[in-house]
Amino acid sequence: MKTQKIKVKMILAFIGYNLIFASILAPFVVFKGPFEALKTMAVGAVATSRHPQVVQLFLSQAEIDRIMNLNEEQGVSLGQAIGRSKVISDTSSGITIEDIKGPSFKGKVMLIKDPKRVKLAVTKDIGVTGERVSD
Repeated sequence: MKTQKIKVKMILAFIGYNLIFASILAPFVVFKGPFEALKTMAVGAVATSRHPQVVQLFLSQAEIDRIMNLNEEQGVSLGQAIGRSKVISDTSSGITIEDIKGPSFKGKVMLIKDPKRVKLAVTKDIGVTGERVSD
């Protein structure tokens, strides 16, 4: 019984040690390792997120700029211009509907001043069929 408890503790300690070691080692493998595609993907994802300082801990600003410019040279622009034009503006209800258009899409966006007015509705047959909004 006592040897079984020791064995379980040793296994849990081993797993815990490996998790801590892997979490410390992973950023170095991603940002300093031999995998250029992984580094490019990670820099693009993290540098455009809410925490770009994480990338700056491991790479210089010149290296980050080089990787980000590499993405733009390949036609992947992170800050694409989106054309907007007002269609309907009802100031009394606080709702504005605008047309939006980008290089690969076009659609409408509804801007609502008071988010408490927004309600979420789902179909009763999710994944099978849809429903009309008027139903």
